Formats: sequence, structure tokens, C-alpha cells
Amino acid sequence: MLARVTAIDLLASEAGQPAGYALAGPAAAAIGPHAVLAAGAASLLAAGTAFAWLRPLRAPAVPP
Repeated sequence: MLARVTAIDLLASEAGQPAGYALAGPAAAAIGPHAVLAAGAASLLAAGTAFAWLRPLRAPAVPP
């Protein structure tokens, strides 16, 4: 079961890379490379923060 979940997670993670590679160049040409990098950093920070605030990650594994 863990192997299936890992495989699905890897497939979903890797599926967007070609589109990201294809869109990064035109986006950088249109709005500038610094803006593209700043937007990417901001989106990763927002996603990481949202993930860190999930209740199962904040709750203790074993109640005291």
C-alpha cells in the first residue's frame, strides 16, 4: 500500500515539471526573471506554511 501511495505521489509531483519548464521561459521573458523567481518562492512558502498548519502535523501522536 505504501508503495502505491509513493508511486502516485511521485507521478503527481513529476507530471507538472515539463509544463513548468515550458512556461518558465516565456513567463520570464514577459514579466522578468526576478518576478518569476519571486512568485515561485512565494508560492512554495505559502504551500509549505499551509502544509505545516495541518492539524495532524500539529497534534501530538500520542495524547499526554
